[in-house]
Amino acid sequence: MVDAQRLVIEEPPEALVGGEQPRRMAVFLKEDLVEPMMEEKTTPGSKIKILGILKEVPVPLPSGAISTRFDLAVEANQLIPLESTYEDLDINEEDERQIEELSQDPELFKKLRDSVAPSIWGYDEIKESLVLQMFGGVRKVSPDGTVSRGDIHLFLMGDPGVAKSVTLKFISNIAPKGRYIVGMASSGAGITATVVKDEFLKGWSLEAGAMVLANKGVICIDEIEKMGAEDRSAMHEALEQQTVTISKANVQATLSAQTSVLAAGNPKFGRFEPTQPVAQQIDLPPALINRFDLIFILRDLPNEKQDDAIASHVLR
Repeated sequence: MVDAQRLVIEEPPEALVGGEQPRRMAVFLKEDLVEPMMEEKTTPGSKIKILGILKEVPVPLPSGAISTRFDLAVEANQLIPLESTYEDLDINEEDERQIEELSQDPELFKKLRDSVAPSIWGYDEIKESLVLQMFGGVRKVSPDGTVSRGDIHLFLMGDPGVAKSVTLKFISNIAPKGRYIVGMASSGAGITATVVKDEFLKGWSLEAGAMVLANKGVICIDEIEKMGAEDRSAMHEALEQQTVTISKANVQATLSAQTSVLAAGNPKFGRFEPTQPVAQQIDLPPALINRFDLIFILRDLPNEKQDDAIASHVLR
């Protein structure tokens, strides 16, 4: 008896040229390459390098016969993770010295704040909260086993053109395990988890969605108000309990989703209506708004001095 596992790898988006689709390929793991030893390397969403032998795998037809068409698969000998999580960041003595030197700096918080999206002018309070969100709070487990989350959720609600998406893109690039998704093109299953039929191993398999992939990281959700109501309600559990529980077909599983959420959206009428109260213009159910710890309202009001400062900052 030998442990076996199948992974599906996909081209990273940065390797794609033009508008082509990312290609996928099956990888077979055996013996000591199988989880749980390799868990960190083979969790969905991690970037890995695979060394192995390319094999042809015959495709079975529904009738039970073997097709004349062959698929390619890799029989892996070695997996090398390309991304580091917080746990295995490699810190040498020089880094340690620099970190300790920084910790003595009285202006440290200001420096961290100024290094968040420096191309965007102003928004000091929002940048401070983004720094705090990336560092996260302390996850508390009380004696009776209840857990209080340590992750901060942020919600930016504002007029178009106040650099919300730029901020989200920046955070998803610099945060370890950062993800960026857009509301209109996301489904509830894609955000939490989904059960799919596995044609290789003949059964059901679990596919993790974006919230689970960004476990212990940050997920940036743009245009959250354009998501369907059902898809949004899938996030409730992940926001507060920080788990994703799925019961479909014969798969019952609870996945860990200790993810900080940074969401952005536009008000109900596209822009804020000055005559109506702000609360009525946020087109989200109260149960979802309640789960965000910090909500920022960004208004694009005509202001000659401020517009002049922003314009000269962009030109510089």
